[in-house]
Order: sequence, then C-alpha cells, then structure tokens
Amino acid sequence: MMLSHLLAELDPVVRVTVVGTDPDIVRLLASARPSAEPVVLPRVRSRSDLRSARTIWRRLRQLGPDIIQVNLPSPASARQLLIIAHLVPHARVIAVEHLPVPLHDPAARLVKRLTSRRLAAHLAVGNQTAASVEQIVGLSRGSVRVVPNGLPSTTCAATYRPGRAARIGTVGRLEARKGVDLLLTALEQLPGVHLQVLGKGPMLAGLTELARELGLGNRCDFSGWTEDVDSTIADWDVFVLASRAEGMPLAVLQAMHVGLPVVVTDVGSVREVVVHGVTGLVVPPESPAALVSALHLLISDAALRERLGRAGRERAHAHFGVAGMARGYERIYAEILGADGLGLQ
Repeated sequence: MMLSHLLAELDPVVRVTVVGTDPDIVRLLASARPSAEPVVLPRVRSRSDLRSARTIWRRLRQLGPDIIQVNLPSPASARQLLIIAHLVPHARVIAVEHLPVPLHDPAARLVKRLTSRRLAAHLAVGNQTAASVEQIVGLSRGSVRVVPNGLPSTTCAATYRPGRAARIGTVGRLEARKGVDLLLTALEQLPGVHLQVLGKGPMLAGLTELARELGLGNRCDFSGWTEDVDSTIADWDVFVLASRAEGMPLAVLQAMHVGLPVVVTDVGSVREVVVHGVTGLVVPPESPAALVSALHLLISDAALRERLGRAGRERAHAHFGVAGMARGYERIYAEILGADGLGLQ
C-alpha cells in the first residue's frame, strides 16, 4: 500500500517502471500511476540460479534506469537483487528498510553490509527502524536515513455510538510478529467487547482455533481483507496493534487518519507516530495484561477516546501524509542525480 500511494503522488517528471516477480502485484502497483511501465521478471530461487540473475541484469540494463529503488520487507530480503542492481551500468541503487528483524546468518550479514556500503542512499521508514538496521547489519551510526511512511487523507471519520457493545479491531497479515494471539488472550479478559480482525495469513487457522479455545464465541470476527478499510475501521471504537516487531506500520497511520484512538505496543518506530496519552496509548510488547488495562481505560471513557482520536487525526495529517512522504523521496532522488538531472522545479 505504501508503494501505491508513493507512486501516485510522485511528481509527474519522475518516470517510473515497476519491476517485480509477482504479475498481480506488479500490475496493482503500476495501476496507481497510469504512466508507469509494468515489468515482470523471474525470481532468483537460489545462489546457483544464474540464468534468472542474468535475465534480470539484462532487462535492467535495457531499461537503463538512473535509480533502482529496492523496497525491503526485512534486512535479509532481496540480497541477490541488490547485487544485480549494483552491476547495472550507471544506475544508483536505493534500499528502503521496512522491518528491522535480526540477521542470524553471518554470511548473510556480511553480504548485507557490503551491498549497503555501495548504496547511493540507504533509507528506513522511521528513526528507530534506521538505528536498529544499523545495529543489526553493523553499519555506521547515521548511515541509514529516514523518510517516514505517509498516507493520503480520508473523508471517513470515526463515529462514536453510545450504548452499543464496544468494538475494537486490528489490521494486518496474520503472522506471529503481529501478536494477534496476545490480543485474543486480552479479549478473554474484556467481557462484552467485540474484536474484528482484518487480514489473512499463515496463522489464520491457529488463531481461529485459539479464539474457540478461549471461548470467545461470536465476540471475535476474522473478516479477511477488504477493499474499503477506512469505512470498516471507522465503525470501531479503538484500534489495537499488539505486534512483537514493526517498522512504521501503515495500519496505525490509517487508524489515526480516520480519527480512531489507538493502543499499540512499543516496538520499532511506533512511538514516533503515537504520542502516549496524547494520540493513543503505548504498552509493552508481549503483555496481554497491559493490553487489557489500556483497552479497559479507553472503552470505559468515551471522552478520552474522542480526545485521543482527534489529536491522532491532527498528528497524522500534519506529519504522516502522502505528500510529505513523496517530497521526502523526491529530495533523495534530486540529491543523488542533482536537481537538474531529476528535472524537478
């Protein structure tokens, strides 16, 4: 989602080619920018897959990009692609770090360190995310710079309905790091509260079984993905993120843009978005008890919910909009190519 919004917002002078291995994702991203060219390339399946690597290198060389931007779900991602990108003549390579998770393999860490030192710009989505990547990889302090995530404003707004059962919700891929199991454990201690989970992933079956074992019955709804997230979450009373690890999660920004108060765990760059007691509540990770306490406080105090929600929306609009994110990337591009080379006025 972050890339779609970035592509749509970049200045028209920036000519974009969307390159990837999944045809559906490539087409989806390219559709955000009508002038963008979609290019589907083979996946490099192993270090010995030289045929695919050669095909990617030849196609990138034909495209002749000034900049190759590689967006990394984790520091371990796309190692072969980064090596290939560095071999494309005249191309400057940018890497964008989204999630700072450890690199346990010494060889992988060495390759990451070497490719990182050759980057024209090494970016992360938040300050703590950048600092964590520097520590994980063994890079010098300040070598990873920051362009915060941003989202467009929305006309949807949280609607508070006195007298109904409290509704909380979360959005994200259903995997261990998102901590939905912790949220289910907390929900057991919040009688009468309903939880909606938007997302799919490998833990769906296990989480559904956990909800059954905890006796949550019809108080928990696994709804899958929806095309209209803003309208769906605007009907909640509180947004919750119980993650064990994050960069700068877009779901939190989305909830704040809608005007929802948020309860989030203190991981990654979350504190750079959520100001505890002002725009939401920040709790320790891995603590269902802390989630219960924060949620009980908000559920029982409508005035507090409204105050935090309004402040969160104002902060999201002021500091985490899509225009600010796009201008941040454009400044990096102009710095690398020179303002004249990029063609920005």
